[in-house]
Amino acid sequence: MIDDWDCASNTWLQKLHDLRKEWCPVFRSSTLSADIKSTQRSESTNRAFTEMSRKTMSIAEFVKHYEQRTIEMRDIEAIEGYKSRGDPKIFIEDCGILKHATRVYTRKIYTKFQHEFLQGTTKRVINVETEGSLTKYTILKGESEKTEIV
Repeated sequence: MIDDWDCASNTWLQKLHDLRKEWCPVFRSSTLSADIKSTQRSESTNRAFTEMSRKTMSIAEFVKHYEQRTIEMRDIEAIEGYKSRGDPKIFIEDCGILKHATRVYTRKIYTKFQHEFLQGTTKRVINVETEGSLTKYTILKGESEKTEIV
């Protein structure tokens, strides 16, 4: 993105990019996990096998159940793929960042992104303190009197 948007001369952005492994978990791993932990994957697999197996089940019965479960999982995936066809609804029509997000994210991830983006618009910065390279923002959450420091 730094190259695409010609931001290489922006020192703050360059430092942020250089430190990306510190603030962005996806850069700490060489494998895309979609935020699923390895224990979640194994628990899901174990559950699928446990649900379809019994101690008295023969190998042939197990294979039959395994194939049936595979078909069910593929059907679920196909349904999810069908649901994600087309462009998602953009709540703010002339918002460039949301338009861009529709092109680069899946529908499910876009929906999460849009929700967080819209939540961010309800916050208002009421104080900014800078100490060296650290900047603290005190924000007011929505219309309440609750504040948060970022």
